Amino acid sequence: MEFNKDILTAPLAHFKSGINGKNQNTFRAAPVSTIVGIIKNIYGENVKDFIFGYTTKYKTIFKDITTIYKESNKKDKKGIFDICKIEYLVNPEITIYTNINKKIELNEV
Repeated sequence: MEFNKDILTAPLAHFKSGINGKNQNTFRAAPVSTIVGIIKNIYGENVKDFIFGYTTKYKTIFKDITTIYKESNKKDKKGIFDICKIEYLVNPEITIYTNINKKIELNEV
């Protein structure tokens, strides 16, 4: 069986782990559902019955502390904000292997 190899890179990536609430930690590798979404974005939504595998590498993890401002419909709660820690993977590289033999349709960036 022959596989195609697609390499995706970016300056930063964040794959939110919902376990910690306001501390927005990132998974160290993209979740499977994210990879399937990327594949469908690259090859088109109608792609089905494919085999894939992937690896994730990154240089380091950057931790940012930022202020999150929230909106409220209540007049007495104006200016609601919270301090939040967000983790990012620096210079991530995701290599995806698929058996899809189709032209790339990249619909969104």
